[in-house]
Amino acid sequence: MPLLTQAEIARKHGVTRQAICKHKDALKVARRKIGNKILYDFDVFEAERSKSQNIRVTSEPESSGVGEQDYKTARTWVERYKAANQKLQYEIATKKYLLKSEVETDVFNITRIFRDGLLNIGPRITSLLAAEKDEHKILEILKTEHNSVLNEMVKAIRKVGK
Repeated sequence: MPLLTQAEIARKHGVTRQAICKHKDALKVARRKIGNKILYDFDVFEAERSKSQNIRVTSEPESSGVGEQDYKTARTWVERYKAANQKLQYEIATKKYLLKSEVETDVFNITRIFRDGLLNIGPRITSLLAAEKDEHKILEILKTEHNSVLNEMVKAIRKVGK
């Protein structure tokens, strides 16, 4: 009648403490409080657990070996990682996903074209505006220049989208 903690019972079975906690009925029956510690009667726990689940009682883990199980698990995760990585590379190649650096570069270039166009409007048309006396003609010149800058930006955006 050995008294063990949940962690010790879990180690004997080769499972986690959370897996042992699933057997609440067996834990209630086997529970013993000694001082401020809660211990469990291993034999009673095993008997109650086997009654409730109709499983064979063993004190050893059911797997062939902890090292072998760890290797299989690690190998599985490596293969999953490789598959996910290959899928991601394929989706990048088919342009389903875009690289952040490429998007940042494209956005920078488009905004640079727009900024340069706006900053060049003034020096390019000041002499034309100074010579004009008609308000409508001045507004038409400004509108034409602004439209040309915006059209250049649209062309740059379309070029990136292809």
